Amino acid sequence: SIGDDWSFTFSIGEHIGTTPWEVFGSSVDLEHYFGITGKYLRSELAKPIEGNVSGDAFAFDAGYTAVLDKHFGVGVAIKNLGTDIKYIEESDPLPATLSAGMFFVPVDVENIYWAVSGDFIAYLKEKENRVRIGTEMYLFDLLAVRGGVKLMEEIREEWSLGFGLKLFGFEIDVGTILNP
Repeated sequence: SIGDDWSFTFSIGEHIGTTPWEVFGSSVDLEHYFGITGKYLRSELAKPIEGNVSGDAFAFDAGYTAVLDKHFGVGVAIKNLGTDIKYIEESDPLPATLSAGMFFVPVDVENIYWAVSGDFIAYLKEKENRVRIGTEMYLFDLLAVRGGVKLMEEIREEWSLGFGLKLFGFEIDVGTILNP
């Protein structure tokens, strides 16, 4: 065996309210969303000789998002807060993270949708930070083109590119990392 990992999760997310705003003489809505996930994780290590070496952990995630008129949004999430995963006598903490992100939709007209997003991720126990920036464009509800970059990585930045295609009720998505 090369090991095995699985998780059982229960999540709930909900629209929790709307705040009307006056911006440049126009009324726009600020939508508020909240979500939470509880999870049980189990990991089985590769068998060294005989028997199973496994560990269990419990954790939760929570997040809040505010969306302004479907064209701009910000959010914050905390993930993997919980117990350490323990194998026999050794235990390791889960990678607890605090994330903050935003998205902006500069183009949303008939047949063309373009969004830009960015995230800042702080790994709390490791005291490391990461930045993710991405963009996505939909054309004629048929073709999606995506690209992104991961910054502040341990070794170097990582670029990715992908596309999606919808035809006859089927969808296909393909993505690749350009500099693995």
